[in-house]
Formats: sequence, structure tokens, C-alpha cells
Amino acid sequence: MTTLAGAPGVMGNADGLGAAARFGRPADVAVDTQGSLFVADRSNQAIRRISPAGSVSTYASSATGAPFEEPQGLVFDANGNLYVSDRAGAIDKVSPQGAVSLFAGNLMDGGSTDGAGANAGFFYPQDMAVDMAGNLYVIDGNGALIRKITPTGAVSTLAGTPFVYESKDGTGAAAHFTSASGITIDGDGNLYVGDITSIRKISPEGVVTTVAGAGASGAGATSRFYRPASLVMTGPKSLFFTACDGVFQLQLP
Repeated sequence: MTTLAGAPGVMGNADGLGAAARFGRPADVAVDTQGSLFVADRSNQAIRRISPAGSVSTYASSATGAPFEEPQGLVFDANGNLYVSDRAGAIDKVSPQGAVSLFAGNLMDGGSTDGAGANAGFFYPQDMAVDMAGNLYVIDGNGALIRKITPTGAVSTLAGTPFVYESKDGTGAAAHFTSASGITIDGDGNLYVGDITSIRKISPEGVVTTVAGAGASGAGATSRFYRPASLVMTGPKSLFFTACDGVFQLQLP
């Protein structure tokens, strides 16, 4: 393992090459089609860009007018737009030209209201995934809800019940999550969510089932891990994820 940028144990806010750069509580990362790495820099209220050579620059920041308070999750869509989940209650959109705009939610609601654009509310939005049609899926409600945002900014709740923390399979509001912390999507539009001690699958219609870990049936029931996160699909049926006790590969049926 090598350090691409920043200095271990040293926080700050500085652009530069490699170890000369500084970050403050970096969170999620995303990669664009040119191989540049984008980092949600929470304490600095900024999105930082790291070139393949390790050169760090500030892509967007509250210091230059971007509406960031605590950027957390990042994901690109097929058109090169970068979406940013802000734990303060909003989803922002950054165009390929670097223009930042509010996409959905607001920094005043702090709830779980469905609606269009700024009329919707989020409570600690976190990790995100985007499908081939441009719909955005967000872990919200401190891990208790999965929200869907259309390309026009219309927000609905796909699965979960606000502030009900338990792992329960079902459809829509009948399904519950204990502590969702990572999300990804396959080519058929099925979502996979890491939830405390299990991997949950959500169909495009909002049907939630447990496919691995506690609460699963079949081969997946023998799997044991804690706090799965950072989910990524590496093939049609191959899912990798991190957990507190290691890095795991899940072969899906």
C-alpha cells in the first residue's frame, strides 16, 4: 500500500502534489472517466480532485460559494455529473464544468419528506448509487431509509420506515434497516445495501430481501461480518465489500 496524497496523521486544507496536500476528515470517493479521484473533504466543506499522478486541487468548496456544510457521499452519473450528499440534509449536483447547484433537499428540513427538489427533506444522507436511467438512490435517515431521486429531482422513499431501526425484509415501508452504510447497484437495477450484519437486496419495485449474513436463508446464511460498507459490483454476480473484520466477496445467485 502506498499513500497517493496527504500525510498520515496530519489534517489541514492544502492543495499540492502527494504528501504536500492536506485533507480534513475525508469521506467518500468517486472516480471519473479520466481516472481522476474525487474526495468528499468533510471538515473543509469541499470536493477535492486528485489526478492519477497524485496532484490535489480543490474542485468545489463552500469557500468559493458551493452550498456544502458536511459533504459525505459521492457518485457520478453517465453524463459526468457529480452528486454530493451533504449530511446537513441536501443532495447537490456538480456539472462537468464545476457548476454546483442544489439538486434535492435543503439544509433546513432535517426530516424525511418526499417531494420535488428543495421541498424534499433528508436526515443525514450518506452513500449513493445511480442507475442507467439516471435515477439516484440515497441511504438516508441515519441509515433507516432508501430514497430515490429521479433525474428531474423528484424524491420518493423506495424502502424503509423513518426512525425504525431493525433488519426486516418486506416491500417498501414494510421493510426496515438497522444501520445501512453502503449501497451499490447491478445491471438489472437491483440495489445491494450493507446493513449492520447483513447484505440486503432491493428490487426496482422496492422488495427487500436479505441475501447474506444475519437473517439470510440458503448459502448466504452462513456468512458472518460486521458493519459492511463500501459495496462495489465487479461483475454481474460478484459483489465486494469491506467490513470491520475484513474485505469480502459475495457471489450472488
